Amino acid sequence: MTTSYHSVSLTDEKHNHFVENHPNGDLLQLTDWAQAKAFTGWHYKKIAIADCKEQVQGVSLLLFKAIKGTPWTFAYASKGFVVDYNNHEAVIALRNAAIEVAKEEKAIYLKIDPDLQREGSENILKFLTSIGFHHTGFKDGMNEQYIQPRQTMYTPIDKNDDDLLASYDTKARNLVRKALKSGLETQKASGESLDVFAQLMQTTGERDGFATRDITYFQSIYEKLHPNGHMDYFLIRLMPNQMAQKAEEELASIQKDLEKVSQKKDSKKKENQLKELSTRQNKTKQLIADAHDLQEKYPEGLPLSGALLGFCGQKCYYLYAASSNAYRTLNPNYQLQYDMMRYARNKGAKTYDFGGVSVNPSPDSPYLGLWLFKKMWGTKVSDKIGEFDYVLNKPLYFLMTFAFPRIRHFKQHLYSKK
Repeated sequence: MTTSYHSVSLTDEKHNHFVENHPNGDLLQLTDWAQAKAFTGWHYKKIAIADCKEQVQGVSLLLFKAIKGTPWTFAYASKGFVVDYNNHEAVIALRNAAIEVAKEEKAIYLKIDPDLQREGSENILKFLTSIGFHHTGFKDGMNEQYIQPRQTMYTPIDKNDDDLLASYDTKARNLVRKALKSGLETQKASGESLDVFAQLMQTTGERDGFATRDITYFQSIYEKLHPNGHMDYFLIRLMPNQMAQKAEEELASIQKDLEKVSQKKDSKKKENQLKELSTRQNKTKQLIADAHDLQEKYPEGLPLSGALLGFCGQKCYYLYAASSNAYRTLNPNYQLQYDMMRYARNKGAKTYDFGGVSVNPSPDSPYLGLWLFKKMWGTKVSDKIGEFDYVLNKPLYFLMTFAFPRIRHFKQHLYSKK
């Protein structure tokens, strides 16, 4: 027995409520995310379908971007439709609604990238292709073809503090514990201090060699997402008083170790131990001296790292992060991750999404460092089903997705030979 579905109009509040409570809901399907994207030239339309009992069974937020110099647009349902993809009638109804709106917006094609796992979704892939969607293939997770990475990593965080820490790799656990003893404090910051984050981001970009966004971008997404509980902003600061106290405790511990080692018989091992303890002692004394200077300059603490977290239902997203060049040996980023995971868990999240990766990249891959960092946190790989295009204008689609990219590639190759 088939069920008939019809299009309905939802308020932003009802749309977001459905997205937040659906297993296939995602931050990128929230209207406040779409409103933030207006800053970068996108506009959006909502679609929704209901059954004969007026129960909403699926929604989607469609983003549109004008193609420069033409009357045409590109349509994108980021993370796909929010629907049960095994309910074929509902999917078809959403597709029809999406096509109608996309044609009104003069879209050349509609792209969707459902947040579904590749494994176990073979029948869904076949079904989507049978109703007119073109699957663009399975490429590396960070392939430039994808708008959103096809492969991501996430940490299950629905566990107590001890189990969460135990889920990390040994290196991450040790660095978190070390950071916790260094006088660092993670704080949920307000939007008024986003200038601090922007400064940290500029430092990060200069250090790591990438272009950074202007502060107005971060202000835009925070102002749109934070009021509805979909974004929080964090800073981790080095607190001078705590730093001095922790360093004094460490210095006392080192002194005891020095006295104990000094009583041992002379040996190469003893000599090495004394040398190592002496080095630690000098570094700790320097930290105490630094703490007194910092107290005068930064009585409220020196910001070392910051991050913006997104939230949708039981999912948390690690979106943007930045750090200074100061006191990196204290590993503030490691404590920040641990504290933010605990915060997200206490807010109701069950997963902490680290974003895109290239899985097991080669040693010369530019994504190797990203992979090594993200795999430390008890993470799992999310290998998704990929992107699908529904073509509305075949000649222009061919030009956009086949001809123009190859011309650009040819020009780049030609210039590189000069």
